[in-house]
Amino acid sequence: MNTIKTTTISSRMPTHIVNGIDDIAKITEHSRSFHIKKALELYQLNFAKHLANKLPTKSTQLALDELKNKTGKSFNNINELFADLDN
Repeated sequence: MNTIKTTTISSRMPTHIVNGIDDIAKITEHSRSFHIKKALELYQLNFAKHLANKLPTKSTQLALDELKNKTGKSFNNINELFADLDN
């Protein structure tokens, strides 16, 4: 069985944001945590795409190498990373 290591975090957010997430959670029958995780994944993807457009190719490869060192996931190029994040 392939399990993903998790870490508990705590964060303060404006009430209206939490209320909006709770409304979505009720409609979709998924937890608040599920939707916060999905929102953070989407933020990471968008930020990575933003960086990919700003960084020169050599810097992008260095970032991919660092990601491999930290996560064990290997990507040949930034598009492979984006495809993985989209899944």
